[in-house]
Amino acid sequence: MKPLPLLLTIGLLSACAPMAWVRSDTTPQQAQSDGAECRISAYGKYPAKEVHIVSDDKRTPSTDQDTNGTLRDAEASYYMRMKGYSWQHAK
Repeated sequence: MKPLPLLLTIGLLSACAPMAWVRSDTTPQQAQSDGAECRISAYGKYPAKEVHIVSDDKRTPSTDQDTNGTLRDAEASYYMRMKGYSWQHAK
């Protein structure tokens, strides 16, 4: 087998693996607790800001969108990194 298809297959399979916040000196339960704490802090800084989006196309339903969601996710990730965690494939 040629190396390129093998590497591509390995890359695709590893891309499907679940991701998690990991720090060598913590248990999964502690990581979950720290993650919840970071999400709560981020929510305090960037609360939900719902915007109602109406489509001109009658076949497309209107939706509500949280415009602070991306900022909140980035802030929670920042807090986790400051606590020493890294975003890795779960083992």
